[in-house]
Amino acid sequence: RMGGDRGGGGGMGGGGGMGMGAPGGISEEIMCPTEAAGKVIGHGGDNINSIQTKTGAHVKIQPSQEVGPGQPRRITIAGAPGAVADACRLVEDIIRETEIKGGGG
Repeated sequence: RMGGDRGGGGGMGGGGGMGMGAPGGISEEIMCPTEAAGKVIGHGGDNINSIQTKTGAHVKIQPSQEVGPGQPRRITIAGAPGAVADACRLVEDIIRETEIKGGGG
């Protein structure tokens, strides 16, 4: 067995009244196939960093330890609505490219 779980990483912090529009901030979730997660992150985090820099949104990918083998990982994108929309589009483009290539190793 892999040595226990390293402390459950504190829940989803009180969500500050979602829907009531935290000052100009929203968050979106995208389910990302395992094969695409690596592409979205990029080498050493390059892709995900450039998406964050370009759009100004905050992009967070669920760690692989939290999901079963072959299970999709949740990508959470937060920030101003326009930034979130841009970041979602970029992430979805990467996922779509991965699916088209069909990554048959």
